[in-house]
Amino acid sequence: MSWRWVLPLSRGDNLERRPAGGISIRRLEEPDLTSPNFTDNFNGRLPELDSEVFPVRLPDGPRDIEALLVLPEEEIYVITKGRNGPVTVYRYPPPLRHDTITLELVQELSSGARVVPRQVTGGSVSPQGNIIVLRTYESLQFYEFVANKLIPLRDGDINLRSLLEAQGEGVAIGTDGLLVLTSEAAAGKPPQMNLMHCNTEIF
Repeated sequence: MSWRWVLPLSRGDNLERRPAGGISIRRLEEPDLTSPNFTDNFNGRLPELDSEVFPVRLPDGPRDIEALLVLPEEEIYVITKGRNGPVTVYRYPPPLRHDTITLELVQELSSGARVVPRQVTGGSVSPQGNIIVLRTYESLQFYEFVANKLIPLRDGDINLRSLLEAQGEGVAIGTDGLLVLTSEAAAGKPPQMNLMHCNTEIF
């Protein structure tokens, strides 16, 4: 069974006002897009999918969460944008449960708020669970997890400005070092997707 994890309606809390329990992590079974059951009922619309809901709060009040990282064994971390304070990493204390849980603050990745181009907009975990990538509007930074802390990889910073993205938002690590980068439409520019390949030795 394949699971998909999402942070619905909680990402993009730009004004940082969502109350405790107003943020939730959700787990749903990823549909098989090729199955007859899916294609016969599609009718041009996405099907409704059931999900498990895990409400959370942050220990230091509302923050603008931008990245959700799910490691093997369902270790869950979320990372803030760095708009009004440090880029901060929080951990969901296991096990998963359906009452509102306070996340644990485990690390700050910056000394304070970041300028807009350096604010976090997305993150991903390698299929093996050993490499993390965070992206900003203009760059990628690769990390490894050591004792529940993100440690930057040597030479793990990649400048993305040459892609001329309108508003770089998403990143996903695939197999064999594949990276998928996405950008929203902005300032008259269309949305954009770029593929990159990284040195597979780090994966």
